[in-house]
Amino acid sequence: MGRGLRRRSYAVEPDGRLAPEYADIYGVPFSGFPVAGLPETRTPPTPKPGKTVRAVPERLLAPDETGRPRDYLEVTFPRVVGYHFDVPAERLRAKFDQAHRIVLTTQDIPTWVKNAPVVGASTVLTLEEAQAARPQTVAFRLATHLQQHHFRDRPWLFPQLLGITREWLGDPDGDSPNVDYGDETFPGLLLFAEKSSAVCEKIARAIVSASGGDQRLRAELAAADPRGTTVGVSFDTVKDGLTTDPAKCHLNFVPQDSDWETIVCGKLEHMLEVRAYVKNQSLGFRIPYTCEGKPGNYFPDLIVKLDDGHGPGDLLHLVLEVSGQKKKEKEAKVETAKTMWVPAVNNLGTFGRWAFLEIDGANLHKTMQEVRKLLKAHAG
Repeated sequence: MGRGLRRRSYAVEPDGRLAPEYADIYGVPFSGFPVAGLPETRTPPTPKPGKTVRAVPERLLAPDETGRPRDYLEVTFPRVVGYHFDVPAERLRAKFDQAHRIVLTTQDIPTWVKNAPVVGASTVLTLEEAQAARPQTVAFRLATHLQQHHFRDRPWLFPQLLGITREWLGDPDGDSPNVDYGDETFPGLLLFAEKSSAVCEKIARAIVSASGGDQRLRAELAAADPRGTTVGVSFDTVKDGLTTDPAKCHLNFVPQDSDWETIVCGKLEHMLEVRAYVKNQSLGFRIPYTCEGKPGNYFPDLIVKLDDGHGPGDLLHLVLEVSGQKKKEKEAKVETAKTMWVPAVNNLGTFGRWAFLEIDGANLHKTMQEVRKLLKAHAG
């Protein structure tokens, strides 16, 4: 058939055009080939009936227990595209903890490779240049990366950033407080692209947190559409799920990607403190983050509106995440949400109050306890 689709001649006719050619193509249906174990006639599977997930406007108008309309069921959120840190006039500070620690192993970066071809002598490749880098050089190059990628428009901060980087690096020959050196690893490995980006992200978050980040961070919003909402949400799904309580959710249905969603949403609907919730699907709610220098968007699981004693007009918006296996990408997402997104949005003052809670997937039976513990911490 492939031959039949090619021209046999490219000679030009007197009229300046190629002569038309024709090919007979014969197709053989696959049903003509017998396959052992299969019936001769197969009935196509019945398609699974779909459901429309949509916002129900009538739910916003229905009266609650006090006789007021449930307009609080609508969930609005900011469309954040970045973060801005107002550098304090005083000296920068950094406070490091377990979240800013990094582990170096040869599983991430091989330090010795033997290239053995089928014919010829084998070659051993090592990282001599990286291994020869002195700690002062490592600190200087990391501080340069930190300044160029996280404090780009503030070159005068470099001396302070260098001092903070040296503090984070510690004594490579001794017990480094923030670097766990595995066998056959050395400080020079921190200069590789992904590692240097990961290190500088951790140091930058430590600086923001310790230098008044809760007050100095500002969220940068999308210029064209800065506010997202559950109003007008409508999409189709073939997934199973939970039909929502009209008194708790603006949408009529929660599609189920895993069993935990039905469990968590069911628990939220039974909590008096929960005034509204919505699963983050087809809402456009995302949290920008970076992991090892690579930008990405984090889509948390749920947004929950909680009554923490400030009244129905000032509900606490909780970004709720259910986590499974720990991965470096998830750690970067959660850390960004807690230390960057939440304070940056709260400082805007135009989208209400926000908080973040991560629940281990193994502790779903404690969902109510975890939410109430957060409420107690905010009240205190």
